[in-house]
Amino acid sequence: MLTKMSKHALKVFILLFFSSAVLAEPADNYNRISFNSSAETEIPNDLLVVTMSARSAGDNLQKLSDDVNKTMKWALQQAKKQPEVKFQTLNYSTSPRYSKGKQTGWQVTQSLKLSSTDTASIVKLMGKLQQQLQTGSVSYQVTPEAREQTEQELTKTALNKFSQQADQIRKTLQRSSYKIVAITIGGNHQQPRPMMAMSRMLEADAMAAPAIEAGSQTAKVTISGTIELSEQ
Repeated sequence: MLTKMSKHALKVFILLFFSSAVLAEPADNYNRISFNSSAETEIPNDLLVVTMSARSAGDNLQKLSDDVNKTMKWALQQAKKQPEVKFQTLNYSTSPRYSKGKQTGWQVTQSLKLSSTDTASIVKLMGKLQQQLQTGSVSYQVTPEAREQTEQELTKTALNKFSQQADQIRKTLQRSSYKIVAITIGGNHQQPRPMMAMSRMLEADAMAAPAIEAGSQTAKVTISGTIELSEQ
């Protein structure tokens, strides 16, 4: 049986336990409201990116490699004549060719990447390189500088919308004030599909350059947040 002293100690322990439990309970979130706001715009594509490749196929691997190396050396010489165009060599690959399950030869390939905000210069270079290189892909992008500037502007607009929505909620629910509990900023960009039409007509000793339409892509910034309204 519990003594009088132990009974008293037990009561004190129970009282302290439940008091701590009450203090540990989180504050209610009944006055918190979460919502989103966003801003978007169209960004003109201003960077043209092209990949081209030198390829050679046959049964003499050394000759194939020499052919590709000579072709790429020629292509780089042409690219250096257009200072407005940035260029770099990419993958160099050697792969076997098969026919009816048997190896019949080799194919050697090396790629070249071109990029520029000067459309006229890069298109002119493409027309020249098509004499010996094959075009792999042509697409427009947005330069990092243009994207960053657009994102900053959209973020300001989205934040202003978020603030306006929060104040409208406060007024509608007849509360005197609110505070922001949490807020996150997210971006979303719609990548454009390559837009190009390759001409197959020949001009003297060179193939005509492709006709290309820059187009644009959609940039969007979304603000997701939670506010807490005052009691009155």
